[in-house]
Amino acid sequence: MNSEILEKLKDIKDEHCILVKFVNEHEEPIDIGFLPWIKNDIDKGRLTKIEENSEDIEVYWPNCNTTSARTLKNQLKSVDFLAEPVKILGSGCIFKNYTAWTEMKEKMENLKNYGSLSPTKGLRKNRSKKIDEDYVYDSKNKEKQTGTKTEKPRKIQEPKVECKKTPELDDKYQENTEEIDYKDDEDDEDHEDDEDDEMVKTLEQKDEEIEKLQAQLKQSESKIVDLEIEMKIKTKRINSLKEELESEKLKIKFSQDDMNFIESSETKISKIIEEAQNVANNLRNLRKRNNQDDITIEQEFNKNKKYKVELSDIKKEVNSMAATVKTKKELDPTNYTLTDKQKAGLPRDSIKSYAGVILGRLFLPAELSNSSLTGKLSNYSLAMNPNAVARPALSPNRLHAARNYTAELFPKTKDWKALFNSAAKNKLGR
Repeated sequence: MNSEILEKLKDIKDEHCILVKFVNEHEEPIDIGFLPWIKNDIDKGRLTKIEENSEDIEVYWPNCNTTSARTLKNQLKSVDFLAEPVKILGSGCIFKNYTAWTEMKEKMENLKNYGSLSPTKGLRKNRSKKIDEDYVYDSKNKEKQTGTKTEKPRKIQEPKVECKKTPELDDKYQENTEEIDYKDDEDDEDHEDDEDDEMVKTLEQKDEEIEKLQAQLKQSESKIVDLEIEMKIKTKRINSLKEELESEKLKIKFSQDDMNFIESSETKISKIIEEAQNVANNLRNLRKRNNQDDITIEQEFNKNKKYKVELSDIKKEVNSMAATVKTKKELDPTNYTLTDKQKAGLPRDSIKSYAGVILGRLFLPAELSNSSLTGKLSNYSLAMNPNAVARPALSPNRLHAARNYTAELFPKTKDWKALFNSAAKNKLGR
């Protein structure tokens, strides 16, 4: 037996006592041990089942007389333990205090004397009566064998009540004194015993009900904790779904703006290609009329001067517009909205710097370079260049979102709209 098991066997407490009955022949067929002596570890529920079903279980038992834990601990340092099969008759866990061993000792004595752990008054009385009968029987046998009389135990005589005797009552009094018995007293005691037994059963039932209610309460508390965890998970999932729903709504709002932008871009590309074709045709016609004089050629050249354009410029513009046409496929729609993490990285020192960065987050560079804030020319621009053509306006929904983000971050800034528009015009180069 290794040292760990020995240390466990010596670690005993009075409240962990058990009442056992040895299966094999033993010096004391019924004795008190302790829970650590059980060979295999078991919990309270398993111990109760073993006790109820009267199952055999192996324990390590010391080769010495057992007493309370306080007295026995020192003796266990120099004793040997042997494995013994036993039946569990009771455990000290039900007492839940330091008097468990004393109460278990009392139950063991009850079991030896009365055949029950908790004998009734009737059993105790019958036991006392039997002892008296055995004493009388042994006394008579002793008188026969030795020829001497055994002294009977003296009874305490009750004081007699003095009363005047009359001839009429004397005979009745004599008859009553001869026929006195204690049958009524015995019936009363038996009735009290029955009431005590019923009360004990009622208390035991109430204890069982309390234990069941406590177990149900623990289960309910565990279920409440599980439900709270599940509720937190579902709440997170609902919030995530709400964000996805808002993102989908923004996609639907911006889809029409994207289509309008694509259509205007395609129209502009078509116009550029058409103008380039016209330039090429005019140059071709000029070459055919090379027999004309220099004046005619110069006049024709000046006539077509507005179509003067380099081929590299045409390719550059065409490639730029073609890239813009692919905006809907290549652009991630989630870029239209900003998460809290993305907003946290934006500059917060001024509206000017904030507006410039947030426009760059919500719009492509091609959109910013080929669009304007309102889609209209100012009176000053028209006065400077009557033939000027206004660039298309930015997507109103995304522009509105940029304004909302700015208002959210700078709610107390006066004239924030004017400051935002000024920063946006600088970003657009207008």
